[in-house]
Amino acid sequence: MNFQIFFQKMKMDIDKITGFCKEKGFLFPSSHIYGGLKGVFDYGPLGTQLKQNILQQYWNYFLIPHDNIVSQDGSIMLNEKVLEASGHVKNFNDPVAISTKGERMRADHLLEEHFPNMKAETMSYAELLAFMQETDIRIGNDRVAFVEEANLMFSTKTFNGPKCYLRPETCQNIFVNAKLVADLSRLTLPFGICQHGKVFRNEISPQNFVFRCREFEQLELEFFFNPSLVLEPKVAHFEIACSFANGENRLIQLEELIDRVHFWHLHWMRQMLVWLTQHIGLTREKLRLREHHPDELSHYSSATFDVEYLYPIGQESSFKELCGLANRGDYDVSQHAKYSSKNLKFKCPQTGDKLYPHVIELSIGMERLFLAVICDAYEFNMERDYEVLHLKESLSPIEYAIFPLPSKNHEKQLFLDCALDIQSRLKLKHKHTFYETTGSIGKRYARQDSRGTKWCITVDDMTLECRSITIRDRDDKSQRRINIDDFFNEL
Repeated sequence: MNFQIFFQKMKMDIDKITGFCKEKGFLFPSSHIYGGLKGVFDYGPLGTQLKQNILQQYWNYFLIPHDNIVSQDGSIMLNEKVLEASGHVKNFNDPVAISTKGERMRADHLLEEHFPNMKAETMSYAELLAFMQETDIRIGNDRVAFVEEANLMFSTKTFNGPKCYLRPETCQNIFVNAKLVADLSRLTLPFGICQHGKVFRNEISPQNFVFRCREFEQLELEFFFNPSLVLEPKVAHFEIACSFANGENRLIQLEELIDRVHFWHLHWMRQMLVWLTQHIGLTREKLRLREHHPDELSHYSSATFDVEYLYPIGQESSFKELCGLANRGDYDVSQHAKYSSKNLKFKCPQTGDKLYPHVIELSIGMERLFLAVICDAYEFNMERDYEVLHLKESLSPIEYAIFPLPSKNHEKQLFLDCALDIQSRLKLKHKHTFYETTGSIGKRYARQDSRGTKWCITVDDMTLECRSITIRDRDDKSQRRINIDDFFNEL
């Protein structure tokens, strides 16, 4: 499918999605009555519930089924020494281009706006400046005068205490606590720790709605293992597009990567792709893997693949990072052992060796996932002449909308009481509901379709006369009649 044409037919671009999310109450700028705060957003009622549903799907897939995976909830503020050990204090930097009038913009992104196929992240600051001056790339109308280094962490200081930082990623809490959590949970290698929480990055140029924010949430799983153990390389089939570091682009079966990456890396790569497609409902054709080039690999990583999503960003929609899947080696635990002078080695039950475990990291930004879910589900339906949000049923913020349709055949209050009774029974089953009495039935359906509500229930004359209701499906508008008791038995 040509997704550029698809997005045009859907009347979709990032500005359209931004307006849609604000209008429907999914997401809107923080501090908006004071002009907002760039790169910071608030979730409205629908967005809050959608985010919670995504998070629940994450726990249901990556945590609950696994005896050797536990969760933790680490602090947002971190001791400066934690981030010195991890390398963030020294290396968590981006290049900032500064114009002759002092305007600032992230240099590599500025360059890639003008030359989309250029991999600016592999260029030195001097090379970035020279190229931008040679090609007369400007910030607004002003020439670029300097390219400098900018650390992206927010620093602060406790009262009468040491300097500290708001964490730029959730994983450092996990690495610091790994030995303690494993001992408390009686875990041995291999095992995993997952965490969800806020992170903060002082982005130079937050842009494209929630794609690049200064405050956002991460879902991370760190899987610890002994790399010397030989495992049978069996991975179930999964076909996905892949962009390799050598420039090759093609469809692959995941097991083709077994000679490139460790078995556990490949295993969790597949698990993430299955979760994104089958449990979150993203279209597989809008996803691809991208192998990191050796020049862009973190110094501790032996292999990193991103899962990219085809976001409607730019004049031509493009694949951009949704999730990172990295083999971090033993860098993190060994660094914290070195800087803290603590014994953080693990004993492998199979070999008896004491070692710093290697780590496979699955890192996904909630805001980027949230944006992908909205983009994937959004449709401007030409037949209906309004927007429809085709969310996976398990993600819908409102599961059931209940509409009483009074007539002259019965007293109005009887319709209302029956509809409210159905809503109460649904709430007892922990279903998210919405009750509405105003507007034509067509307008009520339209409002709920645009909010992603999967099912609409109408209470009419037949409900009062023979205790049956009509249930309408959001996606195909099909309706079926069912007895109220049978309906609740099905639930």
